[in-house]
Amino acid sequence: MNKLIDRLNLLSLRYKRFVFDLRGNCLVYTGVVAAYEEEGHSAGFVDLAAVIGHALEHDGIVGAWKDRNGGNVHFASCRLFTDQDSAVRFAHQQHQPTVYNLNRELDVPVALPAFIAASATRAEMAGWNTLVTGLAQPAS
Repeated sequence: MNKLIDRLNLLSLRYKRFVFDLRGNCLVYTGVVAAYEEEGHSAGFVDLAAVIGHALEHDGIVGAWKDRNGGNVHFASCRLFTDQDSAVRFAHQQHQPTVYNLNRELDVPVALPAFIAASATRAEMAGWNTLVTGLAQPAS
């Protein structure tokens, strides 16, 4: 476990965003990634062991990205998809605002369900749009 933590910490220093396959012990370069709901997330390195544990129990994929403001690294247990529609459906079930398309290096917003969009106030929609567009840029 400590080797995995060290490897992910080193990768987070090198990349702004990356996806790592724990079982294959390698970076992932293609596909569409969707994060599991909050229990698998970590801000910084504090809960990285919990994220790794969650990932190993599920799909073996960890995603990491730096936020724009403070440069804090966020880790999440993720699922890798070959098609964007399936990733968006999964992300919607997991209450995630976006999925990340590795092929295009692009955050893809997860559409709000029609009943929420119809009843949301302008301020709520502005908050949602800020959340979706305020995510980190692709790795360089």
